[in-house]
Amino acid sequence: MKKFALLLITLFALSCSEDELVNTPDPIIGSWIYNYDDIFQYTHIFNEDGTGTETYSYEETTYETEPFTWENTASNPDFDSVSQLYTTMYTEREFSQPLLESNPLRVTFSSDFNSMTWDYGDGGYFGPLTRN
Repeated sequence: MKKFALLLITLFALSCSEDELVNTPDPIIGSWIYNYDDIFQYTHIFNEDGTGTETYSYEETTYETEPFTWENTASNPDFDSVSQLYTTMYTEREFSQPLLESNPLRVTFSSDFNSMTWDYGDGGYFGPLTRN
């Protein structure tokens, strides 16, 4: 009887060891800010539905807000990885034609996922941006 109870406890422990029900969202989802000497600021908002906005402000005055779409390009993304690959598409409000497309956009997150840097692949980068 002790062996049977031990077997049941072991099976129960093994069946609960994997956390399959957790649906971790993409780490880029949320609001991110880039400040330069408190003079100008970029705010990027990445929504769960693959849309977003980029807002540019200079000395606390908002000058421009551009909508964009984004996508994590990994076929089976690991949202626990600090390195992610995205595509983004900015569109003008009056026209449906793309203004800027960055393919691919490599994002490196800090270990706590509260800051990130973008690498454009041509030696250019942007950041760090901090989670707002």
